[in-house]
This record gives sequence, structure tokens and C-alpha cells, in this order.
Amino acid sequence: MLKNVKLLKTSFRELSETKNLVLCGLMAGLGIVLGYVATIQVGQYIRIGFSMIPNRIIDFAFGPVAGGIFGGVLDILKYFLTPAGSSGSFFPGFTLSSILTGILYGFILYKKPLTLSRVIVAEVLEKVLIDLILNTIWLSILYGTPFWVNLFGTGRIVAKLIQLPVDIVIVFVLLGVMQKILVQLKFVSGYKEA
Repeated sequence: MLKNVKLLKTSFRELSETKNLVLCGLMAGLGIVLGYVATIQVGQYIRIGFSMIPNRIIDFAFGPVAGGIFGGVLDILKYFLTPAGSSGSFFPGFTLSSILTGILYGFILYKKPLTLSRVIVAEVLEKVLIDLILNTIWLSILYGTPFWVNLFGTGRIVAKLIQLPVDIVIVFVLLGVMQKILVQLKFVSGYKEA
């Protein structure tokens, strides 16, 4: 428990450094651009995209507090920067999901060796707890449809099963590359090779 409190304090302090805030700003801009140009829609429910990469970089580099704040702020920014009418009305549940995703990845990856098993655990937990359960609850509230219909009747489970291995590979490979860059640029320290 004390270890987690220390981790939260360290993550919060990451936001007090100007260079880290600059990197967060750059990653936010990259996330917005990638959301427009680097998303492949396969059918109605499967989206393979790279816009989550900046989020994972911030979660990995700066931890759960910074990752949660970054995820929430970026979700709101993306809503306001999306062309009118294409994203529907704003729903704070999805912002909460973005915050929780940043916290989840931050706890699993921050200041720890980057391993495939850690990325798999983070991705599976995110897909099950946040994407399938929490976001399905938000869809049920938003559209007034039963939870079970949204979960089983829309292909969400199949979509997440297809997305899971793709996202694991994307996150693991790109975080491995980014870790080396961030260490060289002295954005992060204390990471051990797996």
C-alpha cells in the first residue's frame, strides 16, 4: 500500500516539470492527429488505430496520476475538436473511462521493466474492465438499450478479441522504441531492461 502511495506521489510530481508538460502537449497533438489519419475501420465495430499510443507513452513515462489526467483532458479535447455532429453528444462516462485507462496502464507500466507480460496484463484488463464492462454500461445509459444487448448483440466482444493481439503488439513494440528515446532525452529514468 505504501509503495502505491509513493508511486502516486512520484507520478504527480512528474507534472511539475516543464519538459514533461511540453511532452504531454506534443503527445496530445499527436494523439489528435493520429485519430484523424491513422485509424482503420474494419466493419462496424472494429477500429484499428494508433491514437492511443500517445496515451500509453504518457502512462508509461509519467505514471498513473499523469496518465489519468492526460487521458481525461485528451478525451475532452478530442470531443471539442471533432467535426460537429460526427461524435454525438458529450458523455462524461467515456471521459471517466479514459482517466481510468491512464491510471491502469500507469500502475502496471510506470517505473517497471517493459515486458510483454505486463503489456498483455494491461491490455486484457483494459479490454475487459473498461472497454467491455464500463463502456458497455455507458452505451446502455446513453442509448437506453439493455447492457446485455450492447455487449452480446453488437459484436463488441468479437471486436475486442480481434483488437487485443493487434493492440498488444503495437503497444509493446512502440513503447520499447519510445523507452530508448525518452531515456536518451532524459525524460525518464529508473527503467530497467526486461
